[in-house]
Amino acid sequence: MAGSSGRIIGFRISGTLTAEEARAILVPELHRAIETYHHIHLLLHLDGFKGMTSGAIYEELKSSPEVKHIKRIAIVSDAGTGVLGVRLFGAVLLPTDTRVEYFRSDNLQAAWDWLQEGK
Repeated sequence: MAGSSGRIIGFRISGTLTAEEARAILVPELHRAIETYHHIHLLLHLDGFKGMTSGAIYEELKSSPEVKHIKRIAIVSDAGTGVLGVRLFGAVLLPTDTRVEYFRSDNLQAAWDWLQEGK
């Protein structure tokens, strides 16, 4: 996603995220960034996001030691249901020291700025 740089990676997710999409796109990018930078920050722009199929990211990451390398997550969305799903997902998977902030779509730049602050 435009705005991604170095240890800060952004994804725009629309519609329903499937396990196949997560395995093909999200997970490899996260692994590459973690190998390079060790700790990363993640922006998820949920634009028309309808949810995840069962196990979309959960199965990929729940046993992955790399999850501990995600230090900040900015969730950008105007849809409360998508944010709720990601919040529940994060509560189950993320280490307690991972900071998560929520931003409305019209505050996308503020989300990028917040991720930059944590470098």
